Amino acid sequence: MKYADFASRLARHPERELVFEFDTKRIHRDYHLTEVLSATINAIDCGGAVDRWT
Repeated sequence: MKYADFASRLARHPERELVFEFDTKRIHRDYHLTEVLSATINAIDCGGAVDRWT
């Protein structure tokens, strides 16, 4: 899809909010799309417990 097509489709529904999602989660409206990232965290706490999350 070209930008002109995308913009045209958006213009047809000015009363609706454009919402972006990433990994089924809504992206906060103050973020720019270039600010979305995905990270995997590998952690170990002071008690030696290992944890991992994305």
